[in-house]
Amino acid sequence: MSASNAISGFGTTLGYQAGTDGTYTTFAEITNITPPAIKGDTAEVSTMDSPNGYKEFIGTLIDGGEVTVSLNYKASQTVTVAALVNVKKTWKITINDGSNWVFSGLLTGLSGAIPVDGKVSQDWTIKVTGKPVFSAS
Repeated sequence: MSASNAISGFGTTLGYQAGTDGTYTTFAEITNITPPAIKGDTAEVSTMDSPNGYKEFIGTLIDGGEVTVSLNYKASQTVTVAALVNVKKTWKITINDGSNWVFSGLLTGLSGAIPVDGKVSQDWTIKVTGKPVFSAS
């Protein structure tokens, strides 16, 4: 039996390109990232003579999905990210093994929680626009 190749998510980063020099501004205190949720759309193409009476489909456009991020609240990051709502940026998720997702996206959701007996948190949603690109380490 072989050993698992699983890795920890610890050390994964999220950043966006603020300028044109190819560097990324990263965010701190991230507790969870869900990478692009890619989904292919379909169109039904069934006809009166479809084989065996089963519906037939073709693939159409592919949706790059959304990226969700959970963080511990930081006022300075809230100022930065609030200015990014509906602004198209290039984003990069770098997993701690060196692999990464790079994609264009619009920050479409900024929410969070302020509980009386727990940590203050934030949740962000980034809508991917175009094709996200995964690169192995």
